Amino acid sequence: MDLIKLEEKKTEEVRTLGEEVKEKRGAIYEETRILIARKERREVPCQKRENLEAMTVETWRLDTNEMIHTRAMTDDERQHGLFDK
Repeated sequence: MDLIKLEEKKTEEVRTLGEEVKEKRGAIYEETRILIARKERREVPCQKRENLEAMTVETWRLDTNEMIHTRAMTDDERQHGLFDK
């Protein structure tokens, strides 16, 4: 190999290693942020359930079977519930 090709190869290797270092630093930063905050945002399976007795719509986490949100039914939802019986 001549000198020019070696220099080009060196430049490409340095660029590739620089990108790998940047990716690793990003991953370390993200893991550190999660550890410090002691929480992580991620998608979890949920289900909306109509509670016709309370006239509310509840959102339940399916992995923990925990109700995480409740709200009053809209007029349309209340009407829809009447015909389901």
